[in-house]
Amino acid sequence: MRIGEVLNTAIRLTIRNYRGLLPIVALVVLPIAVLDAIRYAATLSNATVSGHTLLFVSGSDVNSYEAGEVGFVVVEAIGGLVVAAACFRFLSSAYLGGRPHTGDSIGAALRRLPAIVVASVVIFAMVAIGTVFLILPGIWLLVALCVAIPALMLEGVGPFKAISRSLELVQGRWWATFGALLAMILFLVVIDFVLGIALDGILLSGGQHSTTVLAIVSIVSYLIAQMIVLPFEAAVLTMIYFDLRVRKEGLDVERHAREAGLMGGSPEASIAAGVTTPAAVPGSDPAAPTAPAVAPRAVPAAPGEPGSPDSPPPPTVPGLPSG
Repeated sequence: MRIGEVLNTAIRLTIRNYRGLLPIVALVVLPIAVLDAIRYAATLSNATVSGHTLLFVSGSDVNSYEAGEVGFVVVEAIGGLVVAAACFRFLSSAYLGGRPHTGDSIGAALRRLPAIVVASVVIFAMVAIGTVFLILPGIWLLVALCVAIPALMLEGVGPFKAISRSLELVQGRWWATFGALLAMILFLVVIDFVLGIALDGILLSGGQHSTTVLAIVSIVSYLIAQMIVLPFEAAVLTMIYFDLRVRKEGLDVERHAREAGLMGGSPEASIAAGVTTPAAVPGSDPAAPTAPAVAPRAVPAAPGEPGSPDSPPPPTVPGLPSG
């Protein structure tokens, strides 16, 4: 797929399956939002808001707020991993023509959560170390490792094997993968910009506000952003993952779906999903077009050969019927 096709397919896949994706995001994000509201109430009870500035009464209030912020970041990161993994499972099943289930997707994500956390921590460390060295190695690793979690969820491998699989799949397709990720990021930046304008319109109007207003606005904007961002990110990475596997390995998507338990039903399911991939032939290029099958034509017999119009009749044997 080209970059535009990846984004277009991801958008259509997200919209078509949003009724199933919404409960996945809500079941994880809503409790986090409630915890965030409790954090605001506990740490900002004596503070006020002026524009983008929090005005604290004492230094202890600042320390409490910063400690709560660190804890919230950790909880939000783990919740985001659960949502992303569950969305990978759900969207993969939908893309392959199966019948995805919200509960099954969340259950699969929770069962693999320890491996997901390990893989994410290792990836974060690798990207952070690479970023220290002139930034470019970090960017390269960020792209090269982008399909590690999809591989972990859909191939049943461990965290380190998933990282190795991502490096293997992206090799030779780094620039195409980078372009798809960059387009996704630009799309999400636009969404964040629009939400930011709405947030600023509330916080910058009327001078000072109570922290209750800040809490409500922040939580609502957080919920809206997560409901849009998390499913779309998962859809883009799902498309990248399958595109890489089809191009590099000639993946038979229907067979993979059945082996991974993502799809039940008939072979027509993958056709209904718009996925028709021929089985790979050893030594062939999966991306090369395949020649259509041609039925053999009958070749007429030469004159004088058996079967030709002017050939003599076969000899008869006495006592046996001719012909």
